[in-house]
Amino acid sequence: MSKTAITSTKLTYKETFLQKLLGNNYKWWFLILYNIKFANAGVLGTLVMGFSLILETLTTTYLWSMTTATSGVFTYLLLGRIYRTLCENNFYNALSEDINSGKITTDLMRPQPILVFWLFKMIGRRLVRNIVSVQFHILACIIAVFLFARVDINLSKIPLLLIFLPISFLIQHFIGNFIGLLAFFISNRRDFYATTSVWESLRVVLIGSIIPLDKLPFSNFLQFLPTSFFLHHPMQIYLGKYDSNQRGFVFLGGIFWAIFLYFLAKFIFKMGLKKNESVGL
Repeated sequence: MSKTAITSTKLTYKETFLQKLLGNNYKWWFLILYNIKFANAGVLGTLVMGFSLILETLTTTYLWSMTTATSGVFTYLLLGRIYRTLCENNFYNALSEDINSGKITTDLMRPQPILVFWLFKMIGRRLVRNIVSVQFHILACIIAVFLFARVDINLSKIPLLLIFLPISFLIQHFIGNFIGLLAFFISNRRDFYATTSVWESLRVVLIGSIIPLDKLPFSNFLQFLPTSFFLHHPMQIYLGKYDSNQRGFVFLGGIFWAIFLYFLAKFIFKMGLKKNESVGL
């Protein structure tokens, strides 16, 4: 084959503006896009689950309507559920399944930090699903307001919630890392599912989605837990219950929990590998 023919068969590759801008970090953006497409296959299931979300939300708010609940309580419960759904991340289910099936070995061979890889993977996986789920919560909110609830709308506080949203997502994600990685130590799937069932039952209470945390016993302790950053603290900010200093402490507290849980998950991951290295993980 002539040199001209070889040259003519070469494929030309032109970088996009985003690739040039992000450089080596473009891989994370590509990972998000890939997992958005991957998650689209599960949208139908999310749509079906959406009806249960509406039923759960309407039932909870209806019960509160039979009390002397103020508009602040309804705002906390209804808008709080919308916020919580935006940062939803049940990573422990997928992670535990990968550990039990051995699929985690594929992730172990990747040249990127595995916890960072999982984070960007779940951003892509949850983006579409959370937005779809939020639409059902908004519908439930509209129905509840039309029938029996009162909600305070404060558009000036929305930017604060949007700024706080990544912190809530990170905290929930790394808690999911911690719970999912327990599959290294709880090899029996039935026992592990029992553990996650306990967590899911506790989470409903600890985030304040049924009863506001400030109305529960030991509320001061509950408001310190990382789960309070899923709904309670963002809604307190939205309702104007915190001044500027308190909002600053909440942001710092959220950042602290995100960092602490990251290193805790990293430690559990190393311990899990050490425990299972004898079988080739």
